[in-house]
Amino acid sequence: MYREQQGALVSHPLNYESTCVAVSPQGSQVAIGGQDNKIRIYEINGTALTEARVIELRDAAARVTYSADGRFFACADNMK
Repeated sequence: MYREQQGALVSHPLNYESTCVAVSPQGSQVAIGGQDNKIRIYEINGTALTEARVIELRDAAARVTYSADGRFFACADNMK
């Protein structure tokens, strides 16, 4: 992920296969859904990601999104 304001590249190795991703409107969080039935929410700290929360799903993550104001987060798995 490239942060234009800072001209910095944010990278983080994943030990799972990602299926969807969303960045919060403020650019302070990124949510990554995985084939392993989990969504991980990371805090963006400079050029690093720190895992803040893990959400368990019934099936592989299909969609993740933040509301326009960043107050809400929604996700769906392949079981809908």
